[in-house]
Amino acid sequence: MDPTLLETLTAEDLAPPTPPPFLRRIRVWPSIAQFAGRRDKHIYSFTQSLFSTTVEIIGKRRSTLPGTLYLRLNHSFLKQSWEVCHRPPTSDRSTLLFRTRPTRNPHKVDKLQWEDAERQLVAVETQWCANDGSKPGLHVVKNLGDKLVDVLVTGWCAKIWNGWQMSIAEAREKELDSFRRKMAYGGQMFSIRDSNPGTSLWSL
Repeated sequence: MDPTLLETLTAEDLAPPTPPPFLRRIRVWPSIAQFAGRRDKHIYSFTQSLFSTTVEIIGKRRSTLPGTLYLRLNHSFLKQSWEVCHRPPTSDRSTLLFRTRPTRNPHKVDKLQWEDAERQLVAVETQWCANDGSKPGLHVVKNLGDKLVDVLVTGWCAKIWNGWQMSIAEAREKELDSFRRKMAYGGQMFSIRDSNPGTSLWSL
């Protein structure tokens, strides 16, 4: 990747030949969901356990960083931050490569600052906002080299995808709660009706 092309990156810029963040879901086990793109565009595999915010990222080409990347949501001192860590293929320990500067709620702020392991600013992220119609964007402010820029952008894509999955899950949970309330309300009506003398007894 040419760093000059990544000074300002938006979700729309991630169309081929740059790998898109929209990844096909493959069901392989009740507790595991894997994600992969088309084979000719397959650069990374994303794996995420259900009920977890951690995304495991494995490169599928020789041009990617060897080993495994992890996108994690870290909690400390009432603040949260997203971290991109790397575990080499010959090690059981992972090292921090990038993180967002800790905030009380990284899901609600308009902009996030991405730092390297030395806490030097490397990029500024503009988050998606439904109110003003703004789209996700990443402005890289430090020359990192091709491999690290690739890692940073991949971690950012995984974070966007993770956020969308969380939004979908929250919407489904609200729909389910609404359905439960309607069913409970309906059950109360049937109970009252069934308790009245002279009415036909029936149930759902």
